Amino acid sequence: MHGPFELDKHSSLTWKQLFREQTRRYPGLSDAAGVYIIATTNRTKDSICYIGMTHWQGFEAEAFSQRNVELVWDVISEMRNRAIKIWLIAKRTPARKGFSWDSRIERQSFLLETLLIMHAKAAGHRLINTSKMKSAEGIAVEGLFGKRKRGRQSAGSTSLASALGLLRS
Repeated sequence: MHGPFELDKHSSLTWKQLFREQTRRYPGLSDAAGVYIIATTNRTKDSICYIGMTHWQGFEAEAFSQRNVELVWDVISEMRNRAIKIWLIAKRTPARKGFSWDSRIERQSFLLETLLIMHAKAAGHRLINTSKMKSAEGIAVEGLFGKRKRGRQSAGSTSLASALGLLRS
């Protein structure tokens, strides 16, 4: 997991230039493939607005492509008083000198992207890229993810959340 990388909306640099400045200490990160999450933040709360996946083209090329600039960055830039955060989940090579990519990692990334989209939608985040997961609208499992009812959780949901590692101790 890499990030969050914060991009200042009021900088004179482009989003791509700001990202490059922040990722200099991570060689190869711009070319890494995996799942990325883009959120806006008002310093107290993050609001996830886009979850995407890169393939062979690498993170920087995908996240800052013309399509994404029009779809994501233009919408985000209209939001007032909010900074932008980006996270990247990418698998390192065994020697930890770069990032790996193969068909197995591609399948895993697709599943992870789908899971994160479903979880974000269930938690009430308004994602820009919703066409992929319309069926995730309103999915919630009480005590695990999604909107939570007031009061105490059931013993079953608490034990399952614990078994899945979703509870923090």
